[in-house]
Amino acid sequence: MGWLIAASIVTGVTTAAPSPASPEPAPSIQRAETSAPLKPLRDLYGTASEAEAIRAAVANEPWRAQLVDEITSAADVWLARDEQWMKDMIPTSGSLFAYGQAGCPKCGGRFANMGSDSCSLSLPGKVTCPTCHTVFPDEDPTSPYHDTGRGVMIKGKRHFFIPVWNTFIVNSMWSASGADKAGMSQLTMAYAMTGKEEYAKKAILMMDALATLFPTTLGPRDFDYNDNQKEDKGRLHFLTSTAYRAMVPLARNIDLVGRHPMMQQESPTNPGKTIWENVSDGIFKDYLFKHGDVREAKLSTLHNHEADSVRAMITAGVLYGNADYIRWGQQCLDALLENTVDRDGMYYETSMGYTMFTRSVFVEMADMLTQYSPEKYKEFKGDFPPARNFFDHPKLQKLMVDNFDVDIMGRRVSFGNSH
Repeated sequence: MGWLIAASIVTGVTTAAPSPASPEPAPSIQRAETSAPLKPLRDLYGTASEAEAIRAAVANEPWRAQLVDEITSAADVWLARDEQWMKDMIPTSGSLFAYGQAGCPKCGGRFANMGSDSCSLSLPGKVTCPTCHTVFPDEDPTSPYHDTGRGVMIKGKRHFFIPVWNTFIVNSMWSASGADKAGMSQLTMAYAMTGKEEYAKKAILMMDALATLFPTTLGPRDFDYNDNQKEDKGRLHFLTSTAYRAMVPLARNIDLVGRHPMMQQESPTNPGKTIWENVSDGIFKDYLFKHGDVREAKLSTLHNHEADSVRAMITAGVLYGNADYIRWGQQCLDALLENTVDRDGMYYETSMGYTMFTRSVFVEMADMLTQYSPEKYKEFKGDFPPARNFFDHPKLQKLMVDNFDVDIMGRRVSFGNSH
């Protein structure tokens, strides 16, 4: 699970593009030899010895080296862009975000979510209709297609042009279509595989800039037809509990670069804090209990959104050394497994979509808690609980092994939210 499997077989990283966005080829960059040994900060998904073994395998098996080259080629696209480019691309404080569900106001064509078919890094700030190829917004203030960043009403419907671009650029850096395809993850993975300092530094700059932006945002504006632009629906383009999901790959990335001295330097986007503090305060602490408050191990709904909030609490606990979060997380996972999984391994939200997703959340929580040990947190205050292996829990075993994914001739059965 986690980065070690991705690094050893490169699951999910098969092209050199950082996202569906960039048409430019990777620039020519002189590669450094594998140098600095990798020591993950908290061993969330792997240890230093395992990282060393992977590097040795890469050195000895040519097919692995070729795949690592794909990782570094993808990271090099981001590495070639300087700090000023990143400052110009990152949305400003308080910017709006949107999926693009209103589509094209000119021809009525649909936009794919998050600007994946209508935005490009080569055309910053713009949305191009994939059907009629009109470019929005119009720079002319008198145009009905002019958007200052707050959206524009056209025929009774608000169209968000700049907010769609904002979603596209942040998604390209942070989450993309699968976190391993995002710029930040590609950079940290390349650092893990090569030890090349430039990869870590560029990833850390991304983390810092996004952490400063994160708490000033309110989630996607066009998820429903409510035009209340002050309503809190999440952060950036992450809707409600999706913000919690985005914390997990971010934590993995921090685990890989967390010991880099740059993390303790002053934040270039939020002076007065270190980058380490800025990321902690701006992302993990800002939203951690906003959509679901599971402090004191209090659960009220037991569904997948609440499981997401528990996962975020465990992630923050093991990453930043909070004994309460880890202890409450263990108690919550116990309660979730005991109350949502029956003796046959069936999950109580009766659809395969919910079952498959929640199973992945439970497994990820178990994975982080299995890697956890109180011995790693001797410098922190707090009563850290004993380590536990949740993969020994019979309910989790049933959910993982007995509740298999039903398919007929390669297609999932259509019921519930599986369609």
